[in-house]
Amino acid sequence: LSSRASLSDEGSIQIILSIHYLHTKGIVHGDLKPENILIDNDTPPKIKLCDFGNSYFENADNPYAIKYGTLMVSPPEVFLCQQHINGFSADIFAFGFILYSLFEGPGLFPVEPLILINEGKLPEFGNYPIEFHEIKDPKLQDLIYKLTAIDPKSRLSTKLILKHPWVSTWI
Repeated sequence: LSSRASLSDEGSIQIILSIHYLHTKGIVHGDLKPENILIDNDTPPKIKLCDFGNSYFENADNPYAIKYGTLMVSPPEVFLCQQHINGFSADIFAFGFILYSLFEGPGLFPVEPLILINEGKLPEFGNYPIEFHEIKDPKLQDLIYKLTAIDPKSRLSTKLILKHPWVSTWI
């Protein structure tokens, strides 16, 4: 995905449908990022997720504490070293990052917290809220805010994402 200049709304919908399929099967991808999304040359393009090296089955009997695969798309709870991280919610956060990047350009976090993390220090996320450039489509902005909420319990599930007004107009 990172090598393609643009992706249609339909392509974004294919990504969330792929994530929804995984989640309904109990599978957490664990490393969603633009580089792990393949696009063929068909019209319209077909989307495929790849690199399942960090994937696992998430369930109550398997409380899997993860460190999400890629720093730039990791949710705040990874940086806060929480004992159990809901992998579904972490995937949703990463999808919010991908969606924002597709329509508005790269980068949700300011750089300073990432520098602190690389130095082995833990940033105070309350001091570094996720900052968006202005998003032209108010429905898309609402969706991205709900996908990238700091509180993982506040993020939408894939089932609720599919009912969101921005998504439901394309399905």
